[in-house]
Amino acid sequence: MNPESRRTKYLTLFLAMLPVLFFWRHTLGWGTLGDQDAVFWFFPAYKFVAEQLRSGHLPLWSTFLYSGSPIYAQWQAGALDPINWIYMIGTTARTLTLAQELSFSISLVSTFLYTRSLGFRRRAAVVSAVIYSLSGFQVGRTLYPGFIHIVALLPLVLFFTERLYRRGRRQDLIGGALVIAWQVFAAHPQPLIYSSLLVCAYALSCVLFRSEEAEKYAGRKGKIRFLLEFSLMFIAGIGVSAIQLLPAAEIAVRSVRQEWPYELFTLHSLHPISLLNALFPFLHGGGAGIYKLPYWGVYWHHNEAQIYLGLIAISLAVAGSIHARRSRFIPGNFWSFAALIGILLALGKYTGPLSQLLFRVPLLSHFRSPNRHWMEVALAAAVLAGYAMDRLLSEESPRLKSNVRNSAIVLALLSLAAGGFVLLDKERAERIIRSMPDLDRMNPGFLLQAGAEFYVPMLSAMAALLILWLFVSSKYRARLYPLLLLFLLADYHLYEVLRRSAIRSSLKI
Repeated sequence: MNPESRRTKYLTLFLAMLPVLFFWRHTLGWGTLGDQDAVFWFFPAYKFVAEQLRSGHLPLWSTFLYSGSPIYAQWQAGALDPINWIYMIGTTARTLTLAQELSFSISLVSTFLYTRSLGFRRRAAVVSAVIYSLSGFQVGRTLYPGFIHIVALLPLVLFFTERLYRRGRRQDLIGGALVIAWQVFAAHPQPLIYSSLLVCAYALSCVLFRSEEAEKYAGRKGKIRFLLEFSLMFIAGIGVSAIQLLPAAEIAVRSVRQEWPYELFTLHSLHPISLLNALFPFLHGGGAGIYKLPYWGVYWHHNEAQIYLGLIAISLAVAGSIHARRSRFIPGNFWSFAALIGILLALGKYTGPLSQLLFRVPLLSHFRSPNRHWMEVALAAAVLAGYAMDRLLSEESPRLKSNVRNSAIVLALLSLAAGGFVLLDKERAERIIRSMPDLDRMNPGFLLQAGAEFYVPMLSAMAALLILWLFVSSKYRARLYPLLLLFLLADYHLYEVLRRSAIRSSLKI
């Protein structure tokens, strides 16, 4: 094995093991990596399936739901999801934590592989993997295990799509089909549809705007051939997963979601004020420890608004987007567009006519919680930030360095202005918030206990600005890279370790 392959192997192993360290409290059994729905619905369903299989029965029907229910056809029990086979070892809080950590490992490695396929250096690909997998969006949604499984596999589908476009080899088609089938087995239709649409858009962008990287698909006939083989990848994936899709479809046509009104379709749209959550992870309260602010907002749970990225990720992503446009890096331009569209889709009803139009699209109209479109934004930010890091580590571009600095300064000033305003004049901040749509019913005084929720992100933003400034200005950026990566991990870990969890002990389930 040559040195380059060895380094890649070691970094892949590091990323695979990183969740064990990142969620160290749960690894040690001091808590359960799951909350709300993960404990009240998913875990009992996984337990039922495992117990049925161990007793020699197929988990087709459950007498514990209503007056009897086809639990396999209801899909979300995830009987065929390989991650859930962990529960065959035992159905305890420890196996729930292990399955969750495994999904984060898959997400980290998948993102690393995809960004490496774009030509990113290993260190840049690691930054992309950390931003996508360990920022607020995924960590805050551990209450939906199946959702996380599909989100974790999304970059792997993109990896095989990218390789299929570049090389046109049969093994990439087969690999992509198997991952798509795995996403189906992960048993959460909403991220499955979002993921599939994003991958299809990505493949279409390859055909329309890229040609130089393709080995087999030059010219019109080559592009048509790629689209046919890409379609075959999805058809094969659907065929492999038909054993789950067909019974699920039979149940779905009898679901109340067939008559889903617009009000439920847009329920839990990302409120415009919640965009600040990208810089203030506990903007809506719900933290633990030093965070005393009770939950406030329009969501059933504060995690529905969790989109934290942090100053480093956003600054690098903005700079990466600008640099991609100037250098004509087509995948970067695609992800810039995907980020913009993802934000608009996540805002849901607050985009007005756009949400009305989407409500008339078959299948999409059966979902709620448009905020989950942030999965596209998180991945786009991760790829663009990784691209900026890749360029910073390989070239001296005054414009790129200036864009990173300027983005970081603007975001730091925004953090200081927003956080300082709330801390210095809570009553006026409340009046402004209550004047916004859907927030007029908030009780006065909901921000009175605000403190660390705002000053900690302000301090974090200033520290991130300093680290980015030093990193960009240095001639020895490779030496400062570990400092930047450690700060990024520490920033995300601070959110993870201080978020409130319903299950603080692994002995309670």
